[in-house]
Amino acid sequence: MACFANISLAPPDPILGLAEAFKADQSERKLNLGIGAYRTDEGLSKIFNVVQEAEDHFAQHPYPKDYLPIHGHAGFCELAAHVIFGSDSPAIANKSIASAQAVGGTGALRIAAAFIKRFLYSPSVFVSNPTWGNHIKIFEDAGLSVHKYPYYDSQRNALNMDGFLSALNNASEGSVVVLHACAHNPTGMDPTPEQWESICQLMIDRKLIPLFDSAYQGFADGDLDVDAGAIRLFARRMPELFVCQSFSKNLGLYGERLGCMHVMCADQETAGRVLSQVKPLIRAMYSNPPKHPAVLAHFVMSDPERARRWFDSLSPPFFSLFLGGPCVLLFFFFFGHVCYCCKSEEHERKKMGHIFVSLLFLMPP
Repeated sequence: MACFANISLAPPDPILGLAEAFKADQSERKLNLGIGAYRTDEGLSKIFNVVQEAEDHFAQHPYPKDYLPIHGHAGFCELAAHVIFGSDSPAIANKSIASAQAVGGTGALRIAAAFIKRFLYSPSVFVSNPTWGNHIKIFEDAGLSVHKYPYYDSQRNALNMDGFLSALNNASEGSVVVLHACAHNPTGMDPTPEQWESICQLMIDRKLIPLFDSAYQGFADGDLDVDAGAIRLFARRMPELFVCQSFSKNLGLYGERLGCMHVMCADQETAGRVLSQVKPLIRAMYSNPPKHPAVLAHFVMSDPERARRWFDSLSPPFFSLFLGGPCVLLFFFFFGHVCYCCKSEEHERKKMGHIFVSLLFLMPP
């Protein structure tokens, strides 16, 4: 009996499938505007100097290839928490953050989804409308009920703040709300600091649980600290939250798959129990994460001088996006191509770099 004969052909992923089509296209003038990756003039992903320095160091000084612990490289996880929460974070000082290395930001989201499904009493997850195409798939695949909250008003080219707050006000207690930490994907429209304050207060009042997806830290304002502002605001005012952190963009480690999942808890004892339950979830998924990207990131972030050069290296990508992006949009306009863009006076004022993420490889390195 042919057990697999009736399996239907799945449609290609709308983003990664486009990348496959791009590779197959033989045209010399082809342009890939699908995957948000910062690229050189040659169309290759940009390797940051500090990352190349780390690669060169370990080529000369090889490290043992033993398995990492289930929750990953402890030194990397600690430094990743500092990058996203800030070195002056009370939660870091109180050791109330449970951190686990993940297989990219997507892996961090999948671990969080599995944890939510198993341990939180509310199975509801709210995502923005629109949101990154993989968010709904990740949470539904974990068995969670996904709902959308209004986010972008296409008529006004502005944030639909009234609809946003109304949806959260009607969400049941304990619901998880997925928030884009910065450079909202796909609109590029982020709340102002004052709007973040209102969102945070409502979530406190309604007893909702924030889950921040941080994929573009350093690429929205060109500053790691500024782009973590919303997370740090919520961390100061709320007792519990999730952060799913990616280093694909801001360290250029796309294919290395490096991320971190943080659960900020009320105290150190709770954080220890949470991490003890996160580990079995990881063990059942992929046992333990890859070692090489964590070793590279730890090499960069553990040395103050290298860390400073990494921070500084994020400014050129930001300015090339912010200043070069309008030129690219004009190119598409005059040559009759269609380009999605949510440009407005409010949008311009917020200076979000993500509006040009799909055009990254056209910019200078």
